[in-house]
Amino acid sequence: MKGSTSASERPAGTAGPITTVEPRPSAGTASPAGRPATGTADEEEPEGPPDGSRSPVSIPASGPGTFTTAGGGGERVGGSGRTLTYVVQVEDGIGLSARDVAAEVERILADDRGWTADGEVGFRRVSGGASDFRVRLATAGTVDDICGQYGLDTGGEVNCNVGQDVMVNLKRWLLATQYYADDVTSYRALIINHEVGHFLGHGHEGCPGPGRPAPVMMQQIKGLHGCTTNVWPYDEEGRPVTGPRVA
Repeated sequence: MKGSTSASERPAGTAGPITTVEPRPSAGTASPAGRPATGTADEEEPEGPPDGSRSPVSIPASGPGTFTTAGGGGERVGGSGRTLTYVVQVEDGIGLSARDVAAEVERILADDRGWTADGEVGFRRVSGGASDFRVRLATAGTVDDICGQYGLDTGGEVNCNVGQDVMVNLKRWLLATQYYADDVTSYRALIINHEVGHFLGHGHEGCPGPGRPAPVMMQQIKGLHGCTTNVWPYDEEGRPVTGPRVA
């Protein structure tokens, strides 16, 4: 991708609650030069769609910038720590059900290997009112617009966390990357865990050593560097999967 971005590592929720009554329109231009970035984009270039996945030709490159919020809500998942509420929104006109996407996001955030494993944080999906963050699945153009408001260049290809928005690029949600060509479902878990990890204040990490699982905060699309694929912050024994900090 062009340019560079800096990561925001503020604690979750410090910006205050957000409301979902009125969907926020996407921005038409990127932030002016010199404005500090307050989010994190995955600065990497995918190497084409995985075999057998949906053709990029059938994936809309841009959308209206309006969103449908998944209705209902979920039970709290996680230990006895603080509870973070979130909504799931899907851009209008992209042919995906907000309800189905919400169910997948809920499953990911509820997994025992996820961010709740340390007992310090829990998640609960809501459908309106105030929430701590939003998971928003959108076309590349809309992701670029929203992330660009914070000075990030997602290049039509990748996801980002800006402010209280976890922006998921539709192309990546449907096509994954070369390392997950046969397991798009797992790659979706990597997207959510990586970007929610940024929202929680985690920065990028590197491979801890050949043959070891790649940390979820590693930019795996750039290469595994000897690590094996992994999409969870913790292993099945509840141990964190981490690596050296990457600036």
